[in-house]
Amino acid sequence: MTPLEIAEQVAQQESLLTRGSKHYVDMVLQPLEAMEAWMPEHQLVGFYRGNAIKYLARMDRKGAPLEDLKKAQHYVDLLVNLCERGPGCGR
Repeated sequence: MTPLEIAEQVAQQESLLTRGSKHYVDMVLQPLEAMEAWMPEHQLVGFYRGNAIKYLARMDRKGAPLEDLKKAQHYVDLLVNLCERGPGCGR
């Protein structure tokens, strides 16, 4: 694999983590974008926290523990970004 191919693969993986799984990529409005636009901050905090917990709790029970850890990390990253942007962080 060339360095350019590696860079493209990394960018694609980062895009999927940012935009969600492949079945969300073609959507004009991403579900997370809609939720951030329409839900109050405290609901987003609960959603992100709950999804992180879900993926951490199931990591040893489904087939791909590393994938579940990455999904949990994705929701923790979303929560951190939300808390960095807002003064209340769901309070």
